[in-house]
Amino acid sequence: RTDRRCYFRAPLAVELRRGIDFTAASVVFGGEGEAETNAKAKVKAAETDESNAPPPPFSERTSSVWVSSPGCVTPLHFDLCHGLLTQLSGTKRVLLVAPEHSRSLHRNPPSHANPNSSPVDLPLWLGDASRDEDVVEERRRHPRVANVVGEVYECVLTPGDTLYVPPFWWHHVTTLGEASTSLLLAFDPTAEEGVHPCVED
Repeated sequence: RTDRRCYFRAPLAVELRRGIDFTAASVVFGGEGEAETNAKAKVKAAETDESNAPPPPFSERTSSVWVSSPGCVTPLHFDLCHGLLTQLSGTKRVLLVAPEHSRSLHRNPPSHANPNSSPVDLPLWLGDASRDEDVVEERRRHPRVANVVGEVYECVLTPGDTLYVPPFWWHHVTTLGEASTSLLLAFDPTAEEGVHPCVED
């Protein structure tokens, strides 16, 4: 059957991370001033350390590999952490909306299994459909999304591209064309960063 899809996440275990160069991630997020020095030290250590653990502030706990077949979708949601999504193979389309638009995205209620998500099919609402009546129905069900038209950012990731997704930013992800493999490196916000009001709405 052509409608069957596969989508799974695997922890970034030793076997998967041996060939990964974490230099860029360490330089950008590893600290001020000493970041590049620390990155070089970690790269050098990785030559003799087969574990090649992700550098701080990343960790094995927050790092993973995502594999998906064409047409797979991650519905509209936001995460509480910083995320670096690197495309290893295949292509993904990511739609992003700033957290201040949370009320317009019909966020699920606190009692929902995933309150940090939305029932809105954002690509469909924006007109990505073969039948006009499907678009009309989606817009009827979620009228407040009209407030974010013109405020939706679109990014198409191809192999070698990395997208930074800040905490609390809404995003919808679609696998395009062929099977996709992505690397996700995430880390928690510091206490100084605080919590965006959208979390408490």
